[in-house]
Amino acid sequence: MSKISVIIPTFNSDKCIKPCLNSISAQDYHDFEVIVVDNGSSDNTVSIIKADYPHVILIENKENLGACKARNQGIEISQGEWIMTLDCDVILKKDFLNKIISFAKKSQYSVGMFQPKILNIDKKTIYSCGIACSVEGEQTPAGNYQVNLLLANVCKLNVTRFPYELARLATDIAGGLLGTMPSASDVSDPVAGEYIRKYLAATPGVEVLDRIKVLRLIENLVAGAGAVGYLIESMHGAGPPTAQRIMIGRQADLESKVARVKTLLGTKSG
Repeated sequence: MSKISVIIPTFNSDKCIKPCLNSISAQDYHDFEVIVVDNGSSDNTVSIIKADYPHVILIENKENLGACKARNQGIEISQGEWIMTLDCDVILKKDFLNKIISFAKKSQYSVGMFQPKILNIDKKTIYSCGIACSVEGEQTPAGNYQVNLLLANVCKLNVTRFPYELARLATDIAGGLLGTMPSASDVSDPVAGEYIRKYLAATPGVEVLDRIKVLRLIENLVAGAGAVGYLIESMHGAGPPTAQRIMIGRQADLESKVARVKTLLGTKSG
């Protein structure tokens, strides 16, 4: 058997780490090790792992170093022939490791990386456009694979729209306070603070300062410095939407589709 090193970064993951680790323990392939790299969790993540999963190799970071750094920490101490990085909210089917290692061996080590199909939480749907453009890809003369360019550009074009729709919904829910909200320091003002806490109070049990923090986060993403990474990058990263429209126009063979419609309808003009 070929040993697999399963590396899982965690941060405040006590709600999802048990189903994840349980699904790994239930695998019908047994030659693996599990390395969890915790990024300074303040919840019960670490205590759960120590109490219920003594076989798990645990690295405890004192602060959140990010998922990439955590994965690299796990890779550095791993003993497996194969490395598998896994998010802590993923649940594996019982035969997952068996299937993926079998596929890896069949490739005769000509493939260096594998990506499984990932179902949404409903266990029925997937992020299909990104998967489809890979599945419909073709091998090039050099031996590597090129994704289906039409589906890849359709996927990217849709990606440019959704962050803006999320920003619109967040702005709608937040209301005009995004433009008129007082600063957090104003809440402590000896004169204005009392009125701010009174008139910005909303749901019982929710601190006014917490409400301001959430609104500031939304402001940052839709109109502040964060909008550069969230909105502008989503729109123009890897090429602007116009580039995708041009490629879709080239790849979609629209003329033949128009001809089919004319044939179906029995029309000749237009």
